[in-house]
Amino acid sequence: GPTPPNPGEMILSPRLHELIKDLKSNYDFILLDAPPIGPVADAFEINKLADATLFVVRVGTTRRHQLHYLNDLIKDQKLTNLCIVLNGVGVGGLLSYGTRFEYMKYHEAH
Repeated sequence: GPTPPNPGEMILSPRLHELIKDLKSNYDFILLDAPPIGPVADAFEINKLADATLFVVRVGTTRRHQLHYLNDLIKDQKLTNLCIVLNGVGVGGLLSYGTRFEYMKYHEAH
């Protein structure tokens, strides 16, 4: 259908809560995609419906200051059961238990 004039209102609607409740009775997992945290409050509203929050971090794209913000969200418990998905690390890439700190030092310097 057509894009609603204010999609944020749909997130606040009781109908979304009803939909999620109905979906939970039929499915084991329900994934809700949200815009990045910061520009709009949608992710925080959707979080109220979530059992867990996945935060996707991409190597070489996500900036260090964004990770500090994520750390603040964890400390303040603003997101439910926060999990991080590290994306963009190739097989045999630079990131492993043994080279994690060297990788971070390299990218901080460049």
